[in-house]
Amino acid sequence: MKMSEYCRPLLGKHADGLAGNAVNFVYMFALLGGVFTSLALGTPAISSGIAHILGMEQTNIVIDVIVLALWTFVPLAALVLGLQRGVAILSDWNVRGFIVLLLLIVVLGPTWFIFNHSTDSLGLMIQNYIYMGMYTDPLGGSGFPQAWTVFYMSWWAVYALPFGLFIAKISKGRTIRQMVLGGLGAGSLGCLFFYMVLPSMGIHMQLSGAVDLYTSLAEKGRGGVVVDLFSNAPGGFFIVALFTVLVLVAYITGHVSVGYSLAAACEKRIKGDEDPQKWNVSFWLILSGAVSLALYLLNPSALTPLQTVSILFGFPVCFAILALILSFFRQLKKDFPEGLPVQMKSGDRIYGVPESEEAPQNTKA
Repeated sequence: MKMSEYCRPLLGKHADGLAGNAVNFVYMFALLGGVFTSLALGTPAISSGIAHILGMEQTNIVIDVIVLALWTFVPLAALVLGLQRGVAILSDWNVRGFIVLLLLIVVLGPTWFIFNHSTDSLGLMIQNYIYMGMYTDPLGGSGFPQAWTVFYMSWWAVYALPFGLFIAKISKGRTIRQMVLGGLGAGSLGCLFFYMVLPSMGIHMQLSGAVDLYTSLAEKGRGGVVVDLFSNAPGGFFIVALFTVLVLVAYITGHVSVGYSLAAACEKRIKGDEDPQKWNVSFWLILSGAVSLALYLLNPSALTPLQTVSILFGFPVCFAILALILSFFRQLKKDFPEGLPVQMKSGDRIYGVPESEEAPQNTKA
């Protein structure tokens, strides 16, 4: 799981030296930055949801600390008690829960407005995709692309490495085409539907006068506006409770994988089918939780520190991603000097067989 091992086709013997250590450091440094940003951004929404469920006007510092503690100590308890398999099952059901949430909003909410607005927005995005991708606003000087486009790019760049490694690890026996289409397609569709449904519902509420989300954002902050959005939807209390639980579970299960990735990346000797040592995973879980708490308490209502941290941690990882891309093509050229094999019919395995189908090796007594 060391990033330097995946860059070995490019780095060669230097993967065991200074260059390899630099790649590993950048990977861990960037992943920590992504975790800090994610936990600090997610806390207000979950805390506000819990406060709403408990009948409180607004959240407070106690609930915030409890939420951050849950993210840290629930994965830690799962590790100590050997419940990693249960966490994986919980993660699968959590995805189903998000699908149910979106369907409920579409069916019970302003259905036709969601469809119409989503279709219109998708067409607008496709029409202006290149322009928006290169937009820097040099004349207006609003700073929007620097504060948001670059921020989100950096935030997601730090997760590209661990998520890519995870997808590759579970895709043995698949073609490169299948892995790329599955990884990019499933994730993109999930984000696409999420950003189609929820913003459309919020815009409809604002236009219809059901709730003033602008004022809510100004007075209650990021967490408050999320609660006002869902509490004014059909089945408001249930929707708020469902969303709060789903987001909390999503962050907990994600924190488990991040702790494993960080621990595996700093192990001296670990095979692909082995788990890192428990004390190592525990250290990274506690460290990320503690630093996230400090970052959040620095200024819970401000986004600027989070944006700065995300960009600062995400910039160097771009060079690691470039090294991985070059290593990938160099390894492909070495493994298939005459070109990639072609899958002649559906079901053919051309890159090996799954571990479950491999013949057992004979062992000597």
